Amino acid sequence: LFGSDKARKEINDYYDNKKDNNYYNEYTKFFEGKNVIAIHAESMQQVNMDISFNGIDVTPNLNKLAKDGVYFSNFYSQVSGGTSSDTEFSVATGLLPSKVGTVFINYADREYVSMYNLLKEEGYTTVSMHANVGNFWNRNKMYTKLGYDYFYDRDSYEIDETIGFGLSDRSFVLQSVQKLKQLKEEKGKFYATLITLSNHTPFEDTDKYGYYDVSMTVDGVKYDYMENTKLGNYFKSVHYADEQIGLLIEELEKENMLDDTVIVIYGDHDARMDKDEFNLLYNYDPVNDRIKDETDDGYVSFNDYDYELNKKVPFIIWTRDKNFNKTVDTPMGMIDVLPTLGNMLGIHSDYQLGNDIFNLKDNVVTFIDGSYLTSNIYYSAPKGEIYPISNDPITEEYIQNGIEHSSNLIDISNDIISYDLIKELKEEKSN
Repeated sequence: LFGSDKARKEINDYYDNKKDNNYYNEYTKFFEGKNVIAIHAESMQQVNMDISFNGIDVTPNLNKLAKDGVYFSNFYSQVSGGTSSDTEFSVATGLLPSKVGTVFINYADREYVSMYNLLKEEGYTTVSMHANVGNFWNRNKMYTKLGYDYFYDRDSYEIDETIGFGLSDRSFVLQSVQKLKQLKEEKGKFYATLITLSNHTPFEDTDKYGYYDVSMTVDGVKYDYMENTKLGNYFKSVHYADEQIGLLIEELEKENMLDDTVIVIYGDHDARMDKDEFNLLYNYDPVNDRIKDETDDGYVSFNDYDYELNKKVPFIIWTRDKNFNKTVDTPMGMIDVLPTLGNMLGIHSDYQLGNDIFNLKDNVVTFIDGSYLTSNIYYSAPKGEIYPISNDPITEEYIQNGIEHSSNLIDISNDIISYDLIKELKEEKSN
């Protein structure tokens, strides 16, 4: 009990000192009352958005949505062992994953304040859609704690076309839009999370992705060195997944469901590619059939830290009736989604640990192993090393402040979860 009391005091002190009481900005309640469709894009890394083959982008639809919407270009997954479920948890609650075990499995009996609980208080119906089995990651149980009214799992869909783990994204989109149409007609405003499935490792169903040529032409000669590589197959899978995001927008337009709807897209985590895969992409010399080194023209430096920074994922907020054309490059993580998107929807959690990114010039993105990054540095906790991101001078105090902040944040979040403290904190507040 002593541990619980000590944790509660530290947590109360943390929230008392947290400077987000004045969280109003130009986007406060900007989307109040609008429907939200959040696309939880499986294994979608942001690097895809910067790559094209033979003049065709890997992700033409994401690129267009990012250009027209609010594009958070420095957004990182903060997952632990729970991968996709950790992202769901952090996006919903503004808390980090647990240090030990997986929240969805080990801590599904706790009380949480989430995006969906808060929106239900505003008259929303909340739903998650995912054509995998409902007990995967214990979603059936955890979703009730997160405040979802409905969960459309594999049993809710006709499995008429499969790719990889299950129902193809194309069929998933077509069926989900009809479910959303019915939901809107029967329940009114809604928040829906659509969890895609096709773009899941090992990216081997290349015959089902449709044609996407990952060759490179040099001086009129075509080189197929990315063909049949894991990264090449990943790009084909991503191109297919992106195509279905475009299909979703088309289908929503067809059903007149875009006028009062906000589309939110985030990649749930990186694709777990080896560093060597990217070195092949960036530094292969097809003419001489070898990997370039530092002395060669066009060599792209891609060290271990570049590899870590390369893991960032897309985060886009788009609505058809407004051309934002806004890129936000402040570093942010999954725990910043609830404060940022929530403020736009007019909701606020007293227990979120992240920040509304529109209120910050810089931010500390904390990873569960104690590593962190800011606009200026990436700090690796396992190695005790820093990697400069900007050219600004860095002081020892700056580094230590980040280490202490991240360590504190991990402990606070973990104590909230493991001691089930939100229940107690809410009781204290109501007394």
